[in-house]
Amino acid sequence: MARIARDDVARETLDRIALAGARGIHARALLERDLAVALATTEGEADARDASIVVARAACAACARGDARAYVVSSERERRGSLEEEETSEIKGELLEAAAAAAADEAARRARARVGMSESASTSANGSSVSSGLTFVATDAVRARALGIGDESTWENGLSDNARTILEAIGRARDRGVTTVELNAANKGKSVDHVVKQLAGAGLACWRKTSVRGSGKTNNVVYLTR
Repeated sequence: MARIARDDVARETLDRIALAGARGIHARALLERDLAVALATTEGEADARDASIVVARAACAACARGDARAYVVSSERERRGSLEEEETSEIKGELLEAAAAAAADEAARRARARVGMSESASTSANGSSVSSGLTFVATDAVRARALGIGDESTWENGLSDNARTILEAIGRARDRGVTTVELNAANKGKSVDHVVKQLAGAGLACWRKTSVRGSGKTNNVVYLTR
């Protein structure tokens, strides 16, 4: 994974929150996913908890700026769909910081366990009761900018709901990209080729062919253009 400067962690963190879409991203998943990125900013000198705290603070700062909101999500049904404000509890301020710190501790513990490092005692017990359901959701405007459609209001024809759904699926894959086979599956088995072509024509997506190892076949892998 490419290294990024410490000052870019805030941008990278908000980008990941935004590309998670309307359903948001669980704090622990955000922190675990970004540990390698955050560790890269420290030239390898900080431990995993310090790295995850960097990302946790960036997520809290995004909420303080109004770019994202933090919720406690209590049910699996809410985790699967878009978050409705009346079905969740928004948290702010010191409670959010404590919950994010507790989630950072848990992410660091898991990271250490994966590489065989010894455990260290958690130092962020406060907030642990809500950290298990802590979910970050970017605002509509931030999500649109992350997808490259920040100026959609000026378009002659906006995106259809299906095209927006496909674009969000492409966005969630980030630099890894997503194959059209995976997109077809996410679209209930229906071909997305025409939608991908429309997105490419609008300058929102691009694709390239990749070889499937050992099969002689190729896949179309789709990426955001941004």
